[in-house]
Amino acid sequence: MSRDFLANARAIESLRSGVPTTTAVSLLGCSQPRITKRFQNALEIAKRGGISDSKCSGVLIKGGFGSGKSHALSFLAHTAAQQGFVVSRISINKETPLSNPDKLFCALAESAELPDRSGAGLFEAGHALSVESDGFKALELWSRSEQDLDTRLSATLQLYRLGRRNYEMRDQILRFWSGDPLGVSFVKSCMKSMGMPCHGPLRTVPSRQLGFQRPRFASRLLRAAGYSGWVWLIDEVETIASYSLLQRMRSYSQIGIMLGESSSLDCPGVVPVVAITDDFESYVLRDKRDAVFMPEYFRQRCQIGVEDPKSPPQAGILAIKSSGILLEALGDSDVEELYFKIREMYRVAYNWDPPKNDFRTSASSTTIRQRIKYWVTAWDIQRLVGPAEFQIEAQPIEYKYIESLPDETERSNDESMIEEIMRGLG
Repeated sequence: MSRDFLANARAIESLRSGVPTTTAVSLLGCSQPRITKRFQNALEIAKRGGISDSKCSGVLIKGGFGSGKSHALSFLAHTAAQQGFVVSRISINKETPLSNPDKLFCALAESAELPDRSGAGLFEAGHALSVESDGFKALELWSRSEQDLDTRLSATLQLYRLGRRNYEMRDQILRFWSGDPLGVSFVKSCMKSMGMPCHGPLRTVPSRQLGFQRPRFASRLLRAAGYSGWVWLIDEVETIASYSLLQRMRSYSQIGIMLGESSSLDCPGVVPVVAITDDFESYVLRDKRDAVFMPEYFRQRCQIGVEDPKSPPQAGILAIKSSGILLEALGDSDVEELYFKIREMYRVAYNWDPPKNDFRTSASSTTIRQRIKYWVTAWDIQRLVGPAEFQIEAQPIEYKYIESLPDETERSNDESMIEEIMRGLG
């Protein structure tokens, strides 16, 4: 079984499911020059900066379902990894809400992939730190100079440097840097055992505030570990449409922090890439009137001291309205080139020569995902059944910008199932 066979077979299966693998992306490339050019410029800006340079540049991608957003993100991930960047790719959902900075950071840290080693993202990056390096010394200096920073971050850096043979402690510290909790009593106990002075109580911050501080620290840690930077690929941002008013407001603020004209994302080397549906603006910003209601709602909450005035939702709303790059529809020449690339992948994967069908023939929708699924399905039928007449129908997926709730029948079925399980346990 050859490597070419396995690589192409996996690539075809990933295209069949609509989630392209790295191999599929590298074989097919990306026909979105505006996006790739903007992203490459952002990478160049990120690589030039140092630990103290917090300026970042991000990219907002817009496109409908099946238009190629996932493929574009996979291509950007491959491009960034080749240039020495750590890459995190996540999708916004109920477990990873955009409105919660702490959960967002934990998801980014957990999904981080290093370009030069495998392992658990930021945890493994910590092992690449050299405490004698100039980068580590600069990180320590920065952590001590930041007055608002949770002092556990500065204290754990000193403990990490001094406790080289205390592997259990270093493991706990690395997990804390990656998003896990760490008790103040543990830090004090370690400081006492190391003979480190503790001047007054350790200053900790609430979890929401820590969620903003952790990426500031982690981005500098990755720089100190020798990486070019950190790329955040954040997909399915349209999910925020099902949030409450408060959650949507905080989500817009987060988008503004990452992509606003005057971005306050103090994370050197970070390149945020946000993907959202192309009709989000009309359905949510206009129809739900978020663009009208959010500024006043934010002002009222600032007056009672529960929001940061420096991170208004208007910045995120403006970024969605004006700075996004719309995925370009592929022309006939691009579609033809893609068709023959996938045809060759299919030939190698199944050791079978697919007939040269008309590449323009497709399902009722013209999205690139449905075109690819049509081609692959047609070849499957011809390979397994032989020459036959067939008709493939497809229905476009429309995202509902409301929170879906189970109907009465589904709730009744769920309750009956729970009662049956409880009777079995009894």
